[in-house]
Amino acid sequence: MKITERSNSDTLIEKKYFIVDKAVKLFYNVGIQSVSMDDIATECGMSKKTIYGNFKNKAELIKMAAQITQEEFELSLKNINSTACNPIDELTLLFKYIHHFLRGVSRATINDLKKQHIEVYKKHIDLGKSLFSTFLKRNISYGIEHEWYVSIENIDRMISTYIEFIAFILLEKTPLLINENETLQFEKLMINLLAVNNGKIGAQH
Repeated sequence: MKITERSNSDTLIEKKYFIVDKAVKLFYNVGIQSVSMDDIATECGMSKKTIYGNFKNKAELIKMAAQITQEEFELSLKNINSTACNPIDELTLLFKYIHHFLRGVSRATINDLKKQHIEVYKKHIDLGKSLFSTFLKRNISYGIEHEWYVSIENIDRMISTYIEFIAFILLEKTPLLINENETLQFEKLMINLLAVNNGKIGAQH
């Protein structure tokens, strides 16, 4: 009996994740307000009754979507950390990830979160900044310790300023206006500010 119950629970969770995945793709393309539960049901190949059987309303679905997006962000940071050869390579991978993310999210999605789902938006942004801050602090501390970066007096202040700038790019600037060259230029600027002039920079590009 317990095995059956666990199996049913797993199936329900998988179905929820499937629905959220389809919904997020729609949200990212055209915004949240433009997507109805009927649209999500059609995209999932399910009836609207099935959608409501898993989520009592659209707001609940959006909360889970934000949670899953946060988990994916955390996993992406861990993957960057595990695959990078050194701190500079790690920053390069980070900027490529940011650029890829920006290209996939419509401005309408962010605006809809700000206007219609402010609590979800604030929680999502605060958690994202916290993860980002932890990632950068570890990167910079390791880089300084192993002489990839110059010594910095106030790492926390630098990281705070950096994150606010990144948040501005992510949340205020139109994604389509952010091209790969601009992203790479900002990456090079940060690396040049941090890196020790010992020939290691040139080895990365």
